[in-house]
Amino acid sequence: MHPVLQTRIAVVGAGEIGAGFAYALLMSDFNVEIIFVDRIPARAVETALDLQQAMIFSHPHEIRAGTFADLGRADLIVIAGPAFREGQKVALVEAETLALLQDVGREASHANSGMLMLVGAAPNDLLTYAAWKFSGLPRHQVFGTGTMEMSATLRYLLGRHFRVDPRSVHVYVLGGDNGEVPIWSSATIAGMSVTEACKSHGCPPSVLKALFREAQDRVRLAAARRNGHFSAGAALAWLASSVLRNENHIFAVSTVLHNEYGMTDSAFSVPAVIGEKGIDRILRVEVSDEELPDLLASGFRTQEAVRKVGLMEQHPAPVNELC
Repeated sequence: MHPVLQTRIAVVGAGEIGAGFAYALLMSDFNVEIIFVDRIPARAVETALDLQQAMIFSHPHEIRAGTFADLGRADLIVIAGPAFREGQKVALVEAETLALLQDVGREASHANSGMLMLVGAAPNDLLTYAAWKFSGLPRHQVFGTGTMEMSATLRYLLGRHFRVDPRSVHVYVLGGDNGEVPIWSSATIAGMSVTEACKSHGCPPSVLKALFREAQDRVRLAAARRNGHFSAGAALAWLASSVLRNENHIFAVSTVLHNEYGMTDSAFSVPAVIGEKGIDRILRVEVSDEELPDLLASGFRTQEAVRKVGLMEQHPAPVNELC
């Protein structure tokens, strides 16, 4: 994908997250065609019409409703998931999204070989693994938002605590699906270790733990109330931007692992370089002896979830090596 050419983006799921992603992209100057695909066609039409009206206040894009047949011709498929309905149980949402991914994978199998799939639905690690399995695409072309929101929230809280711009704070939250692990051993503020910065400010290590708990509470509360679509949409748009402009930004994204961080047949968030071909490479940040067991436990939980829904028994998708 080259930024001067029109890129076709199919958004699967015309609910709040899909609309939030498209709106964030709408405010940019990308030359894209956005196609909404939803199992309820009327919802895709309504969302597309709403964004068409908003387009007069932004940059010109082509926005329309489409069908699953459009997926095979897309350059980027964004899985925003089905819209949540009042009183719907989490297990039913997960089953519905897995069935949706099967349909997406069926169409993606006829796609151009360079197609990318970006998963924004939850549980993100399980669904990222499922998208890879169902699509048959190489693993570097399928990735999820993972712990991006958690990492961003923690950076914001640390910046507020130390009274610095959050963009000067660098910390990764790895793992995922209710097993997030803040990697304090490599966290920095303007090059200074976060733990050392904490000591110099006279705050005990318990402060860092409390800030991470607050980050978890914020992200999970937003998910439980179904009102985190702005941050979720922004995370998807940020990833799409790195792809469309080949920016090679580093994000903690959910990806299928093949011996990285000691884990295989699983997916969880690790730092990765994101460019026009998807995951350019996975970075191996230093993880302390105290952090590694929690990280592996997170991977095993996803592995068990993958096994529970029967994905391991299916014909394996191709595995490519990532540096």
